[in-house]
Amino acid sequence: MKILQILASVDPKSGGPALSATKLGEFLGAIGHDVTIYTTNYGIDGNLDLPDGPAVVRDGVLYRYFSVDWPRNYRFSVEFARALSRDVPHHDLVQIHGIYLFTTLAAAFYCQRYRIPYVITIHGMLDPFLRRKSRIRKAIYRWLFEKRCLDRAAAIHYTSEEEMELAKPLGIKAPTIVVPWGLDVSKYARLPENTLYKEQHPYLKDKKILLFLGRINFTKGLDLLCQAFGQIARRRDDIHLLIAGPDNEGYAKNVRRWLAEEGVSNKTTFTGMIEGQEKLAALTGSDVFVLPSYTDSFGMAVVEAMASGLPVVISDRVKIWREIKQAGAGIVTNCDASELEQALLSVLDDSALKKRMGINGRELVEREFRWEKTAERMSGAYEEAISAAKRSEKHATTLKRQAYQ
Repeated sequence: MKILQILASVDPKSGGPALSATKLGEFLGAIGHDVTIYTTNYGIDGNLDLPDGPAVVRDGVLYRYFSVDWPRNYRFSVEFARALSRDVPHHDLVQIHGIYLFTTLAAAFYCQRYRIPYVITIHGMLDPFLRRKSRIRKAIYRWLFEKRCLDRAAAIHYTSEEEMELAKPLGIKAPTIVVPWGLDVSKYARLPENTLYKEQHPYLKDKKILLFLGRINFTKGLDLLCQAFGQIARRRDDIHLLIAGPDNEGYAKNVRRWLAEEGVSNKTTFTGMIEGQEKLAALTGSDVFVLPSYTDSFGMAVVEAMASGLPVVISDRVKIWREIKQAGAGIVTNCDASELEQALLSVLDDSALKKRMGINGRELVEREFRWEKTAERMSGAYEEAISAAKRSEKHATTLKRQAYQ
């Protein structure tokens, strides 16, 4: 199957879509599909230094990068549209990542023109919390452009049942599929010793570490974390908070201010974005992972934490909270600082609970969140979308013939 994936940016700082789409392409290629990714050189901190024009093969996936024109945030690109006009007809299916973007609008337009089935992966952008941001502008754009794209898709892809349920009030006509993102579990087969991170950072010796791993922005509930951590850290000296992730929008200044107001700045470390072995060492060296998001379309960092054997404390706005609660891999709270404080203390002060949740989390990842399984599920969804498109086209042709008789 020839699959074209449409991705607005490959900048890791832009968040989940850049990471999940590229890994999906890699694992789809591993099971025999011919995968191409069209993307732009858009980066959070400016245009990325990427080869413009010629295709580049990486991890078995063919990439083509296109320069963005003005306005950058919309990812508008004339060359991108020209390439789609030329190349869309030569693919069996197109998967489009994200909405409210020119890349989505252009890809859906040419798919409709050439009758190529397409799947739109929402990446959480229809969550009510995010719809409230720039609500009027998004509503107008959705009514004028996006609704047609969504309604005419072969399928809308959600990564959890919760994400799908939250989008139902919008009345999208396209069929839906639910396939969670995966994790390359082979990278978690041999983890660093749980003492390594503290050996590398001696000031953490004898401390219990709370780890936040993710982008530092308004959706992550960091105001709640600062309040809960402040309540705990003012009463005990054996606690330290690691905040690991990129500060894309300057939001960290707010977090630092809240920590200062709580009087616990000296018990907090901002590491910036960490990757590879450094990230694995931080995961295995921590005592509990915490993510009190106001919205989170999936929660890949949560899956990484569980794969590392780390118990998790998350809000019920992280879309895979039901799976985690059912598996006993962590504690789920409302978006409430007091609840968060009690949940963190429950894990920190109960070694048996911590161990049990860690084991349950690893088992959940092995069972549900492997890229191999995700690729197989998506492959099946593609085949059904293509078959449905052929049935629909055959039916339309029959009706036309009947009309002329």
